Amino acid sequence: MSSIEHALQTLRLNPRFARNVVAWRQLPARPPRFAAFPERLAGQLTAALAGHGIRQLYTHQAAAVAAALEGAHVAVVTPAASGKTLCYNLPVLDRLLADPAARALYLFPTKALAQDQLAGLRELVAGLGDEGASRQVDKETRKQGNKETRKQGNKETRACPEPRPELIKELVEGIERDRALRQNASMKEGESKNPSPPLPPSLANY
Repeated sequence: MSSIEHALQTLRLNPRFARNVVAWRQLPARPPRFAAFPERLAGQLTAALAGHGIRQLYTHQAAAVAAALEGAHVAVVTPAASGKTLCYNLPVLDRLLADPAARALYLFPTKALAQDQLAGLRELVAGLGDEGASRQVDKETRKQGNKETRKQGNKETRACPEPRPELIKELVEGIERDRALRQNASMKEGESKNPSPPLPPSLANY
């Protein structure tokens, strides 16, 4: 029995865990489905991918990239390790190649995930002949990171635009609306909910 099978069996035999499970299903493996690169994708990107041994995309990657290149909003819902990263990196890099003054802002929920994604992005960007176009800014590196980002953000412009306050305000208002809707839904269900913590001062001032 493998370590994964042992872990699953342990969970199945745990009454506290098992009572929250509605059904156990084992899905059989299936062969991958591939598709050609979207025609609109920059040739420099397909060449860089070929350098990494990637000569075609999975069907969901090709569909997501093609839609993003057309300007559509895309949501990719697939299992872990299914190649979601290329679904957004390829459209972003395609735009940056077409417009050197363009910028892309990536938001990740954890520092570890951000570092992992940044490493993969830099590896791909290196195949385009530019290793310094991406930087990470987090709580620990904010001051130095912002300074370096403005210096290194783009070789042509040497700067990154400041975030517009109206966009941040719109984001905060959306968070507040979502929070209010969830609290109202909980109250209607008769559940007692603790009040949500206030927004941090850095956002509440907008």
